[in-house]
Amino acid sequence: MDDVTVGGGAVALPVDTAAVVRATTRAMISPHRWTLWTQRPRLIAYCLLVEVVAIAATVFLVGRTHLQLTDAVVLAGLAGMGIAQAELGRQVERLRRLVNATPHINMTSVWTFAAVLLLPPALVALLVAVLYTHLAVRAAGIGCAECQLSGRFSTRPW
Repeated sequence: MDDVTVGGGAVALPVDTAAVVRATTRAMISPHRWTLWTQRPRLIAYCLLVEVVAIAATVFLVGRTHLQLTDAVVLAGLAGMGIAQAELGRQVERLRRLVNATPHINMTSVWTFAAVLLLPPALVALLVAVLYTHLAVRAAGIGCAECQLSGRFSTRPW
């Protein structure tokens, strides 16, 4: 069980975070368990083709990108704001999931869209990687030291 502090009291969430992390990690490490392989062959081929094209386009554009200082500043700003938004909204998301069974709302698309408008494609890919790596690390229960020391979030990695 995971505890969230609400108005001075702790609320126990009905999810065993450690079990979810173990199951998710097991599924990610074992590609043969992916749901993708249970789909129709044409859908599998389409998904793999899209991934290969996306990776190839990114690699191609990385070699053709001429970075400027303003691009690096914009990238750092978007990454910082995206991570800050994810951290600040984390407790609210936990409570929302406790009260409501609606699907998870991911705000990463807001920062990705801004990056598409402001940055070269190679840096957009880098921003997406940074933001999703942060989300993966947080989902694994590895929290920032400041949050854990202040007691605002109680995370138990395993």
